[in-house]
Amino acid sequence: GRANSLTFSYKWKQQFGENLRNFVEREQLDVSAMLKMSNNRFLVVDMQTPSSSAEEEVDECNHLQVYLLNEKANVEQNGRGQPLGDQLGVYGESAAIKAWRLRRATTTMSRSDALVSDSSAKMVALSHEQDSAELGDANASADAKDRTSNTRGMTCMKLPANVDKIQDLGKLLDVLEPLTGGLDSRLGLRQMHLAWSSRCTCAASAVKGLQKVAELQHTAKRRQLKRVDELVKSLADVVQAGMSSLTCDQIAGVLGAIDGRSGHDTLVFFASNRVVQGGQKFIRDARNCSPEAISVFVTTMARYGQRDPLLYRQLGSACLQIPAERYTAAVMAEILDGMHSVGVHDTTLMRYFTAALQQLPVASLDAHGTAGMAMALAKWGTNDDAAFRRLSTVVMQLPDSAFDVGSIGKILYGFALSGIKDPALVARLSTIVRGLDSKVISIDDAARIVSGITGGASQDTTLLQRMGQTILETRVSSLTHHHIGVIAKAFADADYHSVEVFDHLTAAALKLEPWSFDIQAVAMIVQAYVKLGIFDKGLFGRLSTVLQQMDPVSFRLQDVSILVTAYTLPEVQDKALLGKLATILQQMDASIFSTSDAVQEVSIILNAFASADMKDLALSLSQVLGNHLKSHGGGLTAQAMANIVLRVGIA
Repeated sequence: GRANSLTFSYKWKQQFGENLRNFVEREQLDVSAMLKMSNNRFLVVDMQTPSSSAEEEVDECNHLQVYLLNEKANVEQNGRGQPLGDQLGVYGESAAIKAWRLRRATTTMSRSDALVSDSSAKMVALSHEQDSAELGDANASADAKDRTSNTRGMTCMKLPANVDKIQDLGKLLDVLEPLTGGLDSRLGLRQMHLAWSSRCTCAASAVKGLQKVAELQHTAKRRQLKRVDELVKSLADVVQAGMSSLTCDQIAGVLGAIDGRSGHDTLVFFASNRVVQGGQKFIRDARNCSPEAISVFVTTMARYGQRDPLLYRQLGSACLQIPAERYTAAVMAEILDGMHSVGVHDTTLMRYFTAALQQLPVASLDAHGTAGMAMALAKWGTNDDAAFRRLSTVVMQLPDSAFDVGSIGKILYGFALSGIKDPALVARLSTIVRGLDSKVISIDDAARIVSGITGGASQDTTLLQRMGQTILETRVSSLTHHHIGVIAKAFADADYHSVEVFDHLTAAALKLEPWSFDIQAVAMIVQAYVKLGIFDKGLFGRLSTVLQQMDPVSFRLQDVSILVTAYTLPEVQDKALLGKLATILQQMDASIFSTSDAVQEVSIILNAFASADMKDLALSLSQVLGNHLKSHGGGLTAQAMANIVLRVGIA
């Protein structure tokens, strides 16, 4: 029968597990010596295209030898998916098959050297004696080719010179696929080449290919998505095998190209090992690395779940080797955010970045970088007045057109979260927000803005009303526990009670699943509602259930103080929850009571228990918590302890 090229290529790949075109371009089989063993299972067709000159006669495009599968009903399928030579070898061992296997392990991956040259195969039935003679000739020919191959060595993967200029994804795939389609991770051909050659450039070429694919992948059509995924996987395999030969910037380019893709955890692990095992050499080499590359390392490693503190300490040390003038505020913010997300806080790195921020010219800072640094400093708990004054100077000098609603919200929220009050900054950014179209303000932006303006001691009720309208226009299902807590606390701090807004927040909180809350959000919600005198029994009951299901380890002393104070009030008193909170207090580590605010928090808690007619519980708590405070008292005076005892009425 007849079949078009796509159908035939598909059947070939299903039968042998290899792409037909790559197979024809790479493998060199002495077919005439093997046909008899296969019981005529294969047919060979030599195809030549006409040429007009002697040079074209030897051109790779003018000679093509195709191996056709003779499909028969009685053909066994046991070897399905195995390479052609391996399937032929099932019928018997021969010198030609051994020669083929040897060439398969050492053959060049160059397209020009890998074309099939056996265009003189004859399809005739040979006798046993004739077959043996031909096998001997094939073996001799293979030995000669092997000597040439060993002298020449396996050639490196070479990208076309104009690959950087290609702007069409389809053309790019057509160019790159032939370079990688013959790489089989089971056979490890490219991996062997990378291991044998100390000056191999395959991995570097694969990096360029990955970066170009990542640049154009957003234009992929539905039928191209699978091709893109397969190409990225093949190139990533080459990069993984040659990781040791890549520079810091090249590895960062790979991580940036695969970021957001699944199935590359092993490659990320190899990259992290390269950083950790690089030791001082990696740190010294980081002087030639770009700050953007370190940022990609940190953010990508964090997103892929790498949590090794040694990895991030190594990256932090690398940051210190890069001159401060090469950093931008945006890059420093990304690095600090990534470190914070994995719980690594290097004070030396923070001091280096805050000093670098002071050295950057004001003209080089933009709204995006300023917003990022404000948020990063706030998350790290760095109340560096000099750094925030620098950011404030930038904000006051930038034109209004430089700001968008996202950067405004982050700047305001960062200053408020750090407790830095700058009325001039708040007033200027509030004015800019009033001039923005309400449609561009998201719920995230609204939450940050209301928290920022109230945290900055502003009483701009007009802006609060406008943000309240944005909140009401947001669907209940789009509000998270964080949105509810931040917005409720901001409105309560401004003493602004909008019935519509709080009804909307209550409805959203009641729809959230218990596991979606955290202790900080619940504490903010409870504190805000109590401050404004909103005692919604349905909401407080739901939050009580949520709190009793939470992990006790996540509770902070100040959160417990807020919750105990709220749930001892007659309107929403819940003794079951209070008993749970008392147990959590007794199980807290003694080090939690070493802070300067611990005495005040303990005093508030004991007083709340006593006022709720739970003096026995307050007595037992005072004994346990008093012992904790004594061991970490420092400046704790006998009078302070006496006040605690007096508050619970047991003196």
